[in-house]
Amino acid sequence: MRVLTVSGGPGPAIFTQDSNYNFYTIAGCSFGDVGTNSKVYLYYQGTFREDFQIQQWSDNWIKLSLDPNLKGVDDQNNLTLVVQREDGTEATKNGYQFYAARDKVLLPSVPRQYFSLDQFRPDNAITNSWNPTYTSASSGSVTPNMAGLTAEVHWDISTGQNGSVIGGDDLYDFSKLHSTFALDSALMQYSDLSCADPNYNQFLTSKTNWAIDWYGNSGVKVTWQGQQCNNTPGSCGGGGLFSTDCFENPPVTNYGVDVWVVGPRGLDPWTGNPTS
Repeated sequence: MRVLTVSGGPGPAIFTQDSNYNFYTIAGCSFGDVGTNSKVYLYYQGTFREDFQIQQWSDNWIKLSLDPNLKGVDDQNNLTLVVQREDGTEATKNGYQFYAARDKVLLPSVPRQYFSLDQFRPDNAITNSWNPTYTSASSGSVTPNMAGLTAEVHWDISTGQNGSVIGGDDLYDFSKLHSTFALDSALMQYSDLSCADPNYNQFLTSKTNWAIDWYGNSGVKVTWQGQQCNNTPGSCGGGGLFSTDCFENPPVTNYGVDVWVVGPRGLDPWTGNPTS
């Protein structure tokens, strides 16, 4: 009883449950007749086992596939292919691989430690006082109230040295994703500051444009605009024609991001553990 080739190749094959490739023929000899004890499976040192679904069985070849609904399994290397005959006799062959079918999924969250303000700027003395409200996954009950996104950010910032409104860049690091996951794409949404108060209805913004872009091989950079509601001229300080505007609201910014990654079906993108 011997395994000679898998799908025509003499060397070890790569198996997957991906429907585009999930059909295999094992050629060999003395497989016998199929029975209730006949089976074929992939195996690795007691930590991995996956049985094939038998389509046809003959003495010289077996046609089979993996469960197309299989999920929650990561890529595997150095697997042993086992063919078990009806009488319990086994033939084995080593060196096979399993490549898990991939899905593109919305990243449910980004841990806080992988989010930061880009500190490579000349005005660090100003930005050191900036304070973010970072929520991931986003929440409708937390400012900026942009529910349903991978993350949302509200920045309380300060003006520049000349009193101007300034913006910033935030960095998201995805280098710590599980090894079989890769960053695919990202989308930003932003929310303009509402200046509805008649005493503070002067909408000022920084010259920064909203943008989202790649940052290196495994990061995303969000460029955001500082926004401020200034008091209406003459609305305070006595109300005279030349009265000084007295209470400026501090600048802020509000935005959210969605991030998509590609990786094995049914695994958590950060830990690699099966999801429920």
